[in-house]
Amino acid sequence: MGLVEGEKLLGAHVKIELADRFVQQSDERGYKIKRSLFAAAKLWIELPPEVQSRLLDQSLDTNSFIELVRQIADEQIEKGRQAGRALLARQKRNKPRKG
Repeated sequence: MGLVEGEKLLGAHVKIELADRFVQQSDERGYKIKRSLFAAAKLWIELPPEVQSRLLDQSLDTNSFIELVRQIADEQIEKGRQAGRALLARQKRNKPRKG
């Protein structure tokens, strides 16, 4: 497969089990591996540095890792809710009064 203009090869050696599970899951779900890797990379670069550092803890077993991801997702959802509430409160304060 040749290079496509505007694309760059991104790769790394990972544990065999992880690579095999990634390929198997992508195949079973009908995803192209390229698209799955693209989605994973895109998600990674959008995460705040403190979240990235927590995910890089190689000592976590699978269940602990999944629980950490859930906790991080919950934290990010709550931050979004707080920002939404603050925005609504500002809009209400700045809304012109009728009459």
